[in-house]
Amino acid sequence: MTDSRALTAVGILLGGSSRRMGTPKHELQLTGESTLLDRMLAIAGALSETIVLCGDGAADHACPRVEDRPGSIGPLAGIEALLHHVNEGRCLILPCDMPGLEVDDLQRLAASSADLAIFATTGAEKMRCLPMMIDASKLPALKQAMGEHAGALWAFIQSQPHERISPPKNERTLINLNTPEELEAWITLDSGRSSR
Repeated sequence: MTDSRALTAVGILLGGSSRRMGTPKHELQLTGESTLLDRMLAIAGALSETIVLCGDGAADHACPRVEDRPGSIGPLAGIEALLHHVNEGRCLILPCDMPGLEVDDLQRLAASSADLAIFATTGAEKMRCLPMMIDASKLPALKQAMGEHAGALWAFIQSQPHERISPPKNERTLINLNTPEELEAWITLDSGRSSR
């Protein structure tokens, strides 16, 4: 198995302004002083020495940050900016809103020998696009997909050879926080775990 430290970088997609949440997702408070971005930086730091923030915001963090190309939007734009920045090598892409991700599971994803890998889904469950491992050699195909598929990440993945590795045993680790209710439920669950 490849050591996940062989990753060129871990990119964290900051996302947009998140009108539903009332503030950019990466700035949302979890427990104590911790934000979603703080949690994601801790996870990323266990996987690679090079962490790159992808998108607008988070200027007060020491990590390098890449911005989307003007006129491009969505996760593909952030991934494109990261791959252009690193130029070569393998990158793990994390969304800023999955604070339950486990390092062991991400190491399995990073160890894929494919140029593109995601976690498999079960049954009729919708394709899970993130987190993702992608090689910078996919940059030309990704740029093409941005024009052809209007920035749809799932369409890009389906258009490329890729590996779907077995999902985490605890599928709760892959929960996205998309609504204030989901955030509140996460904080309650997380507080319960830390008090044990």
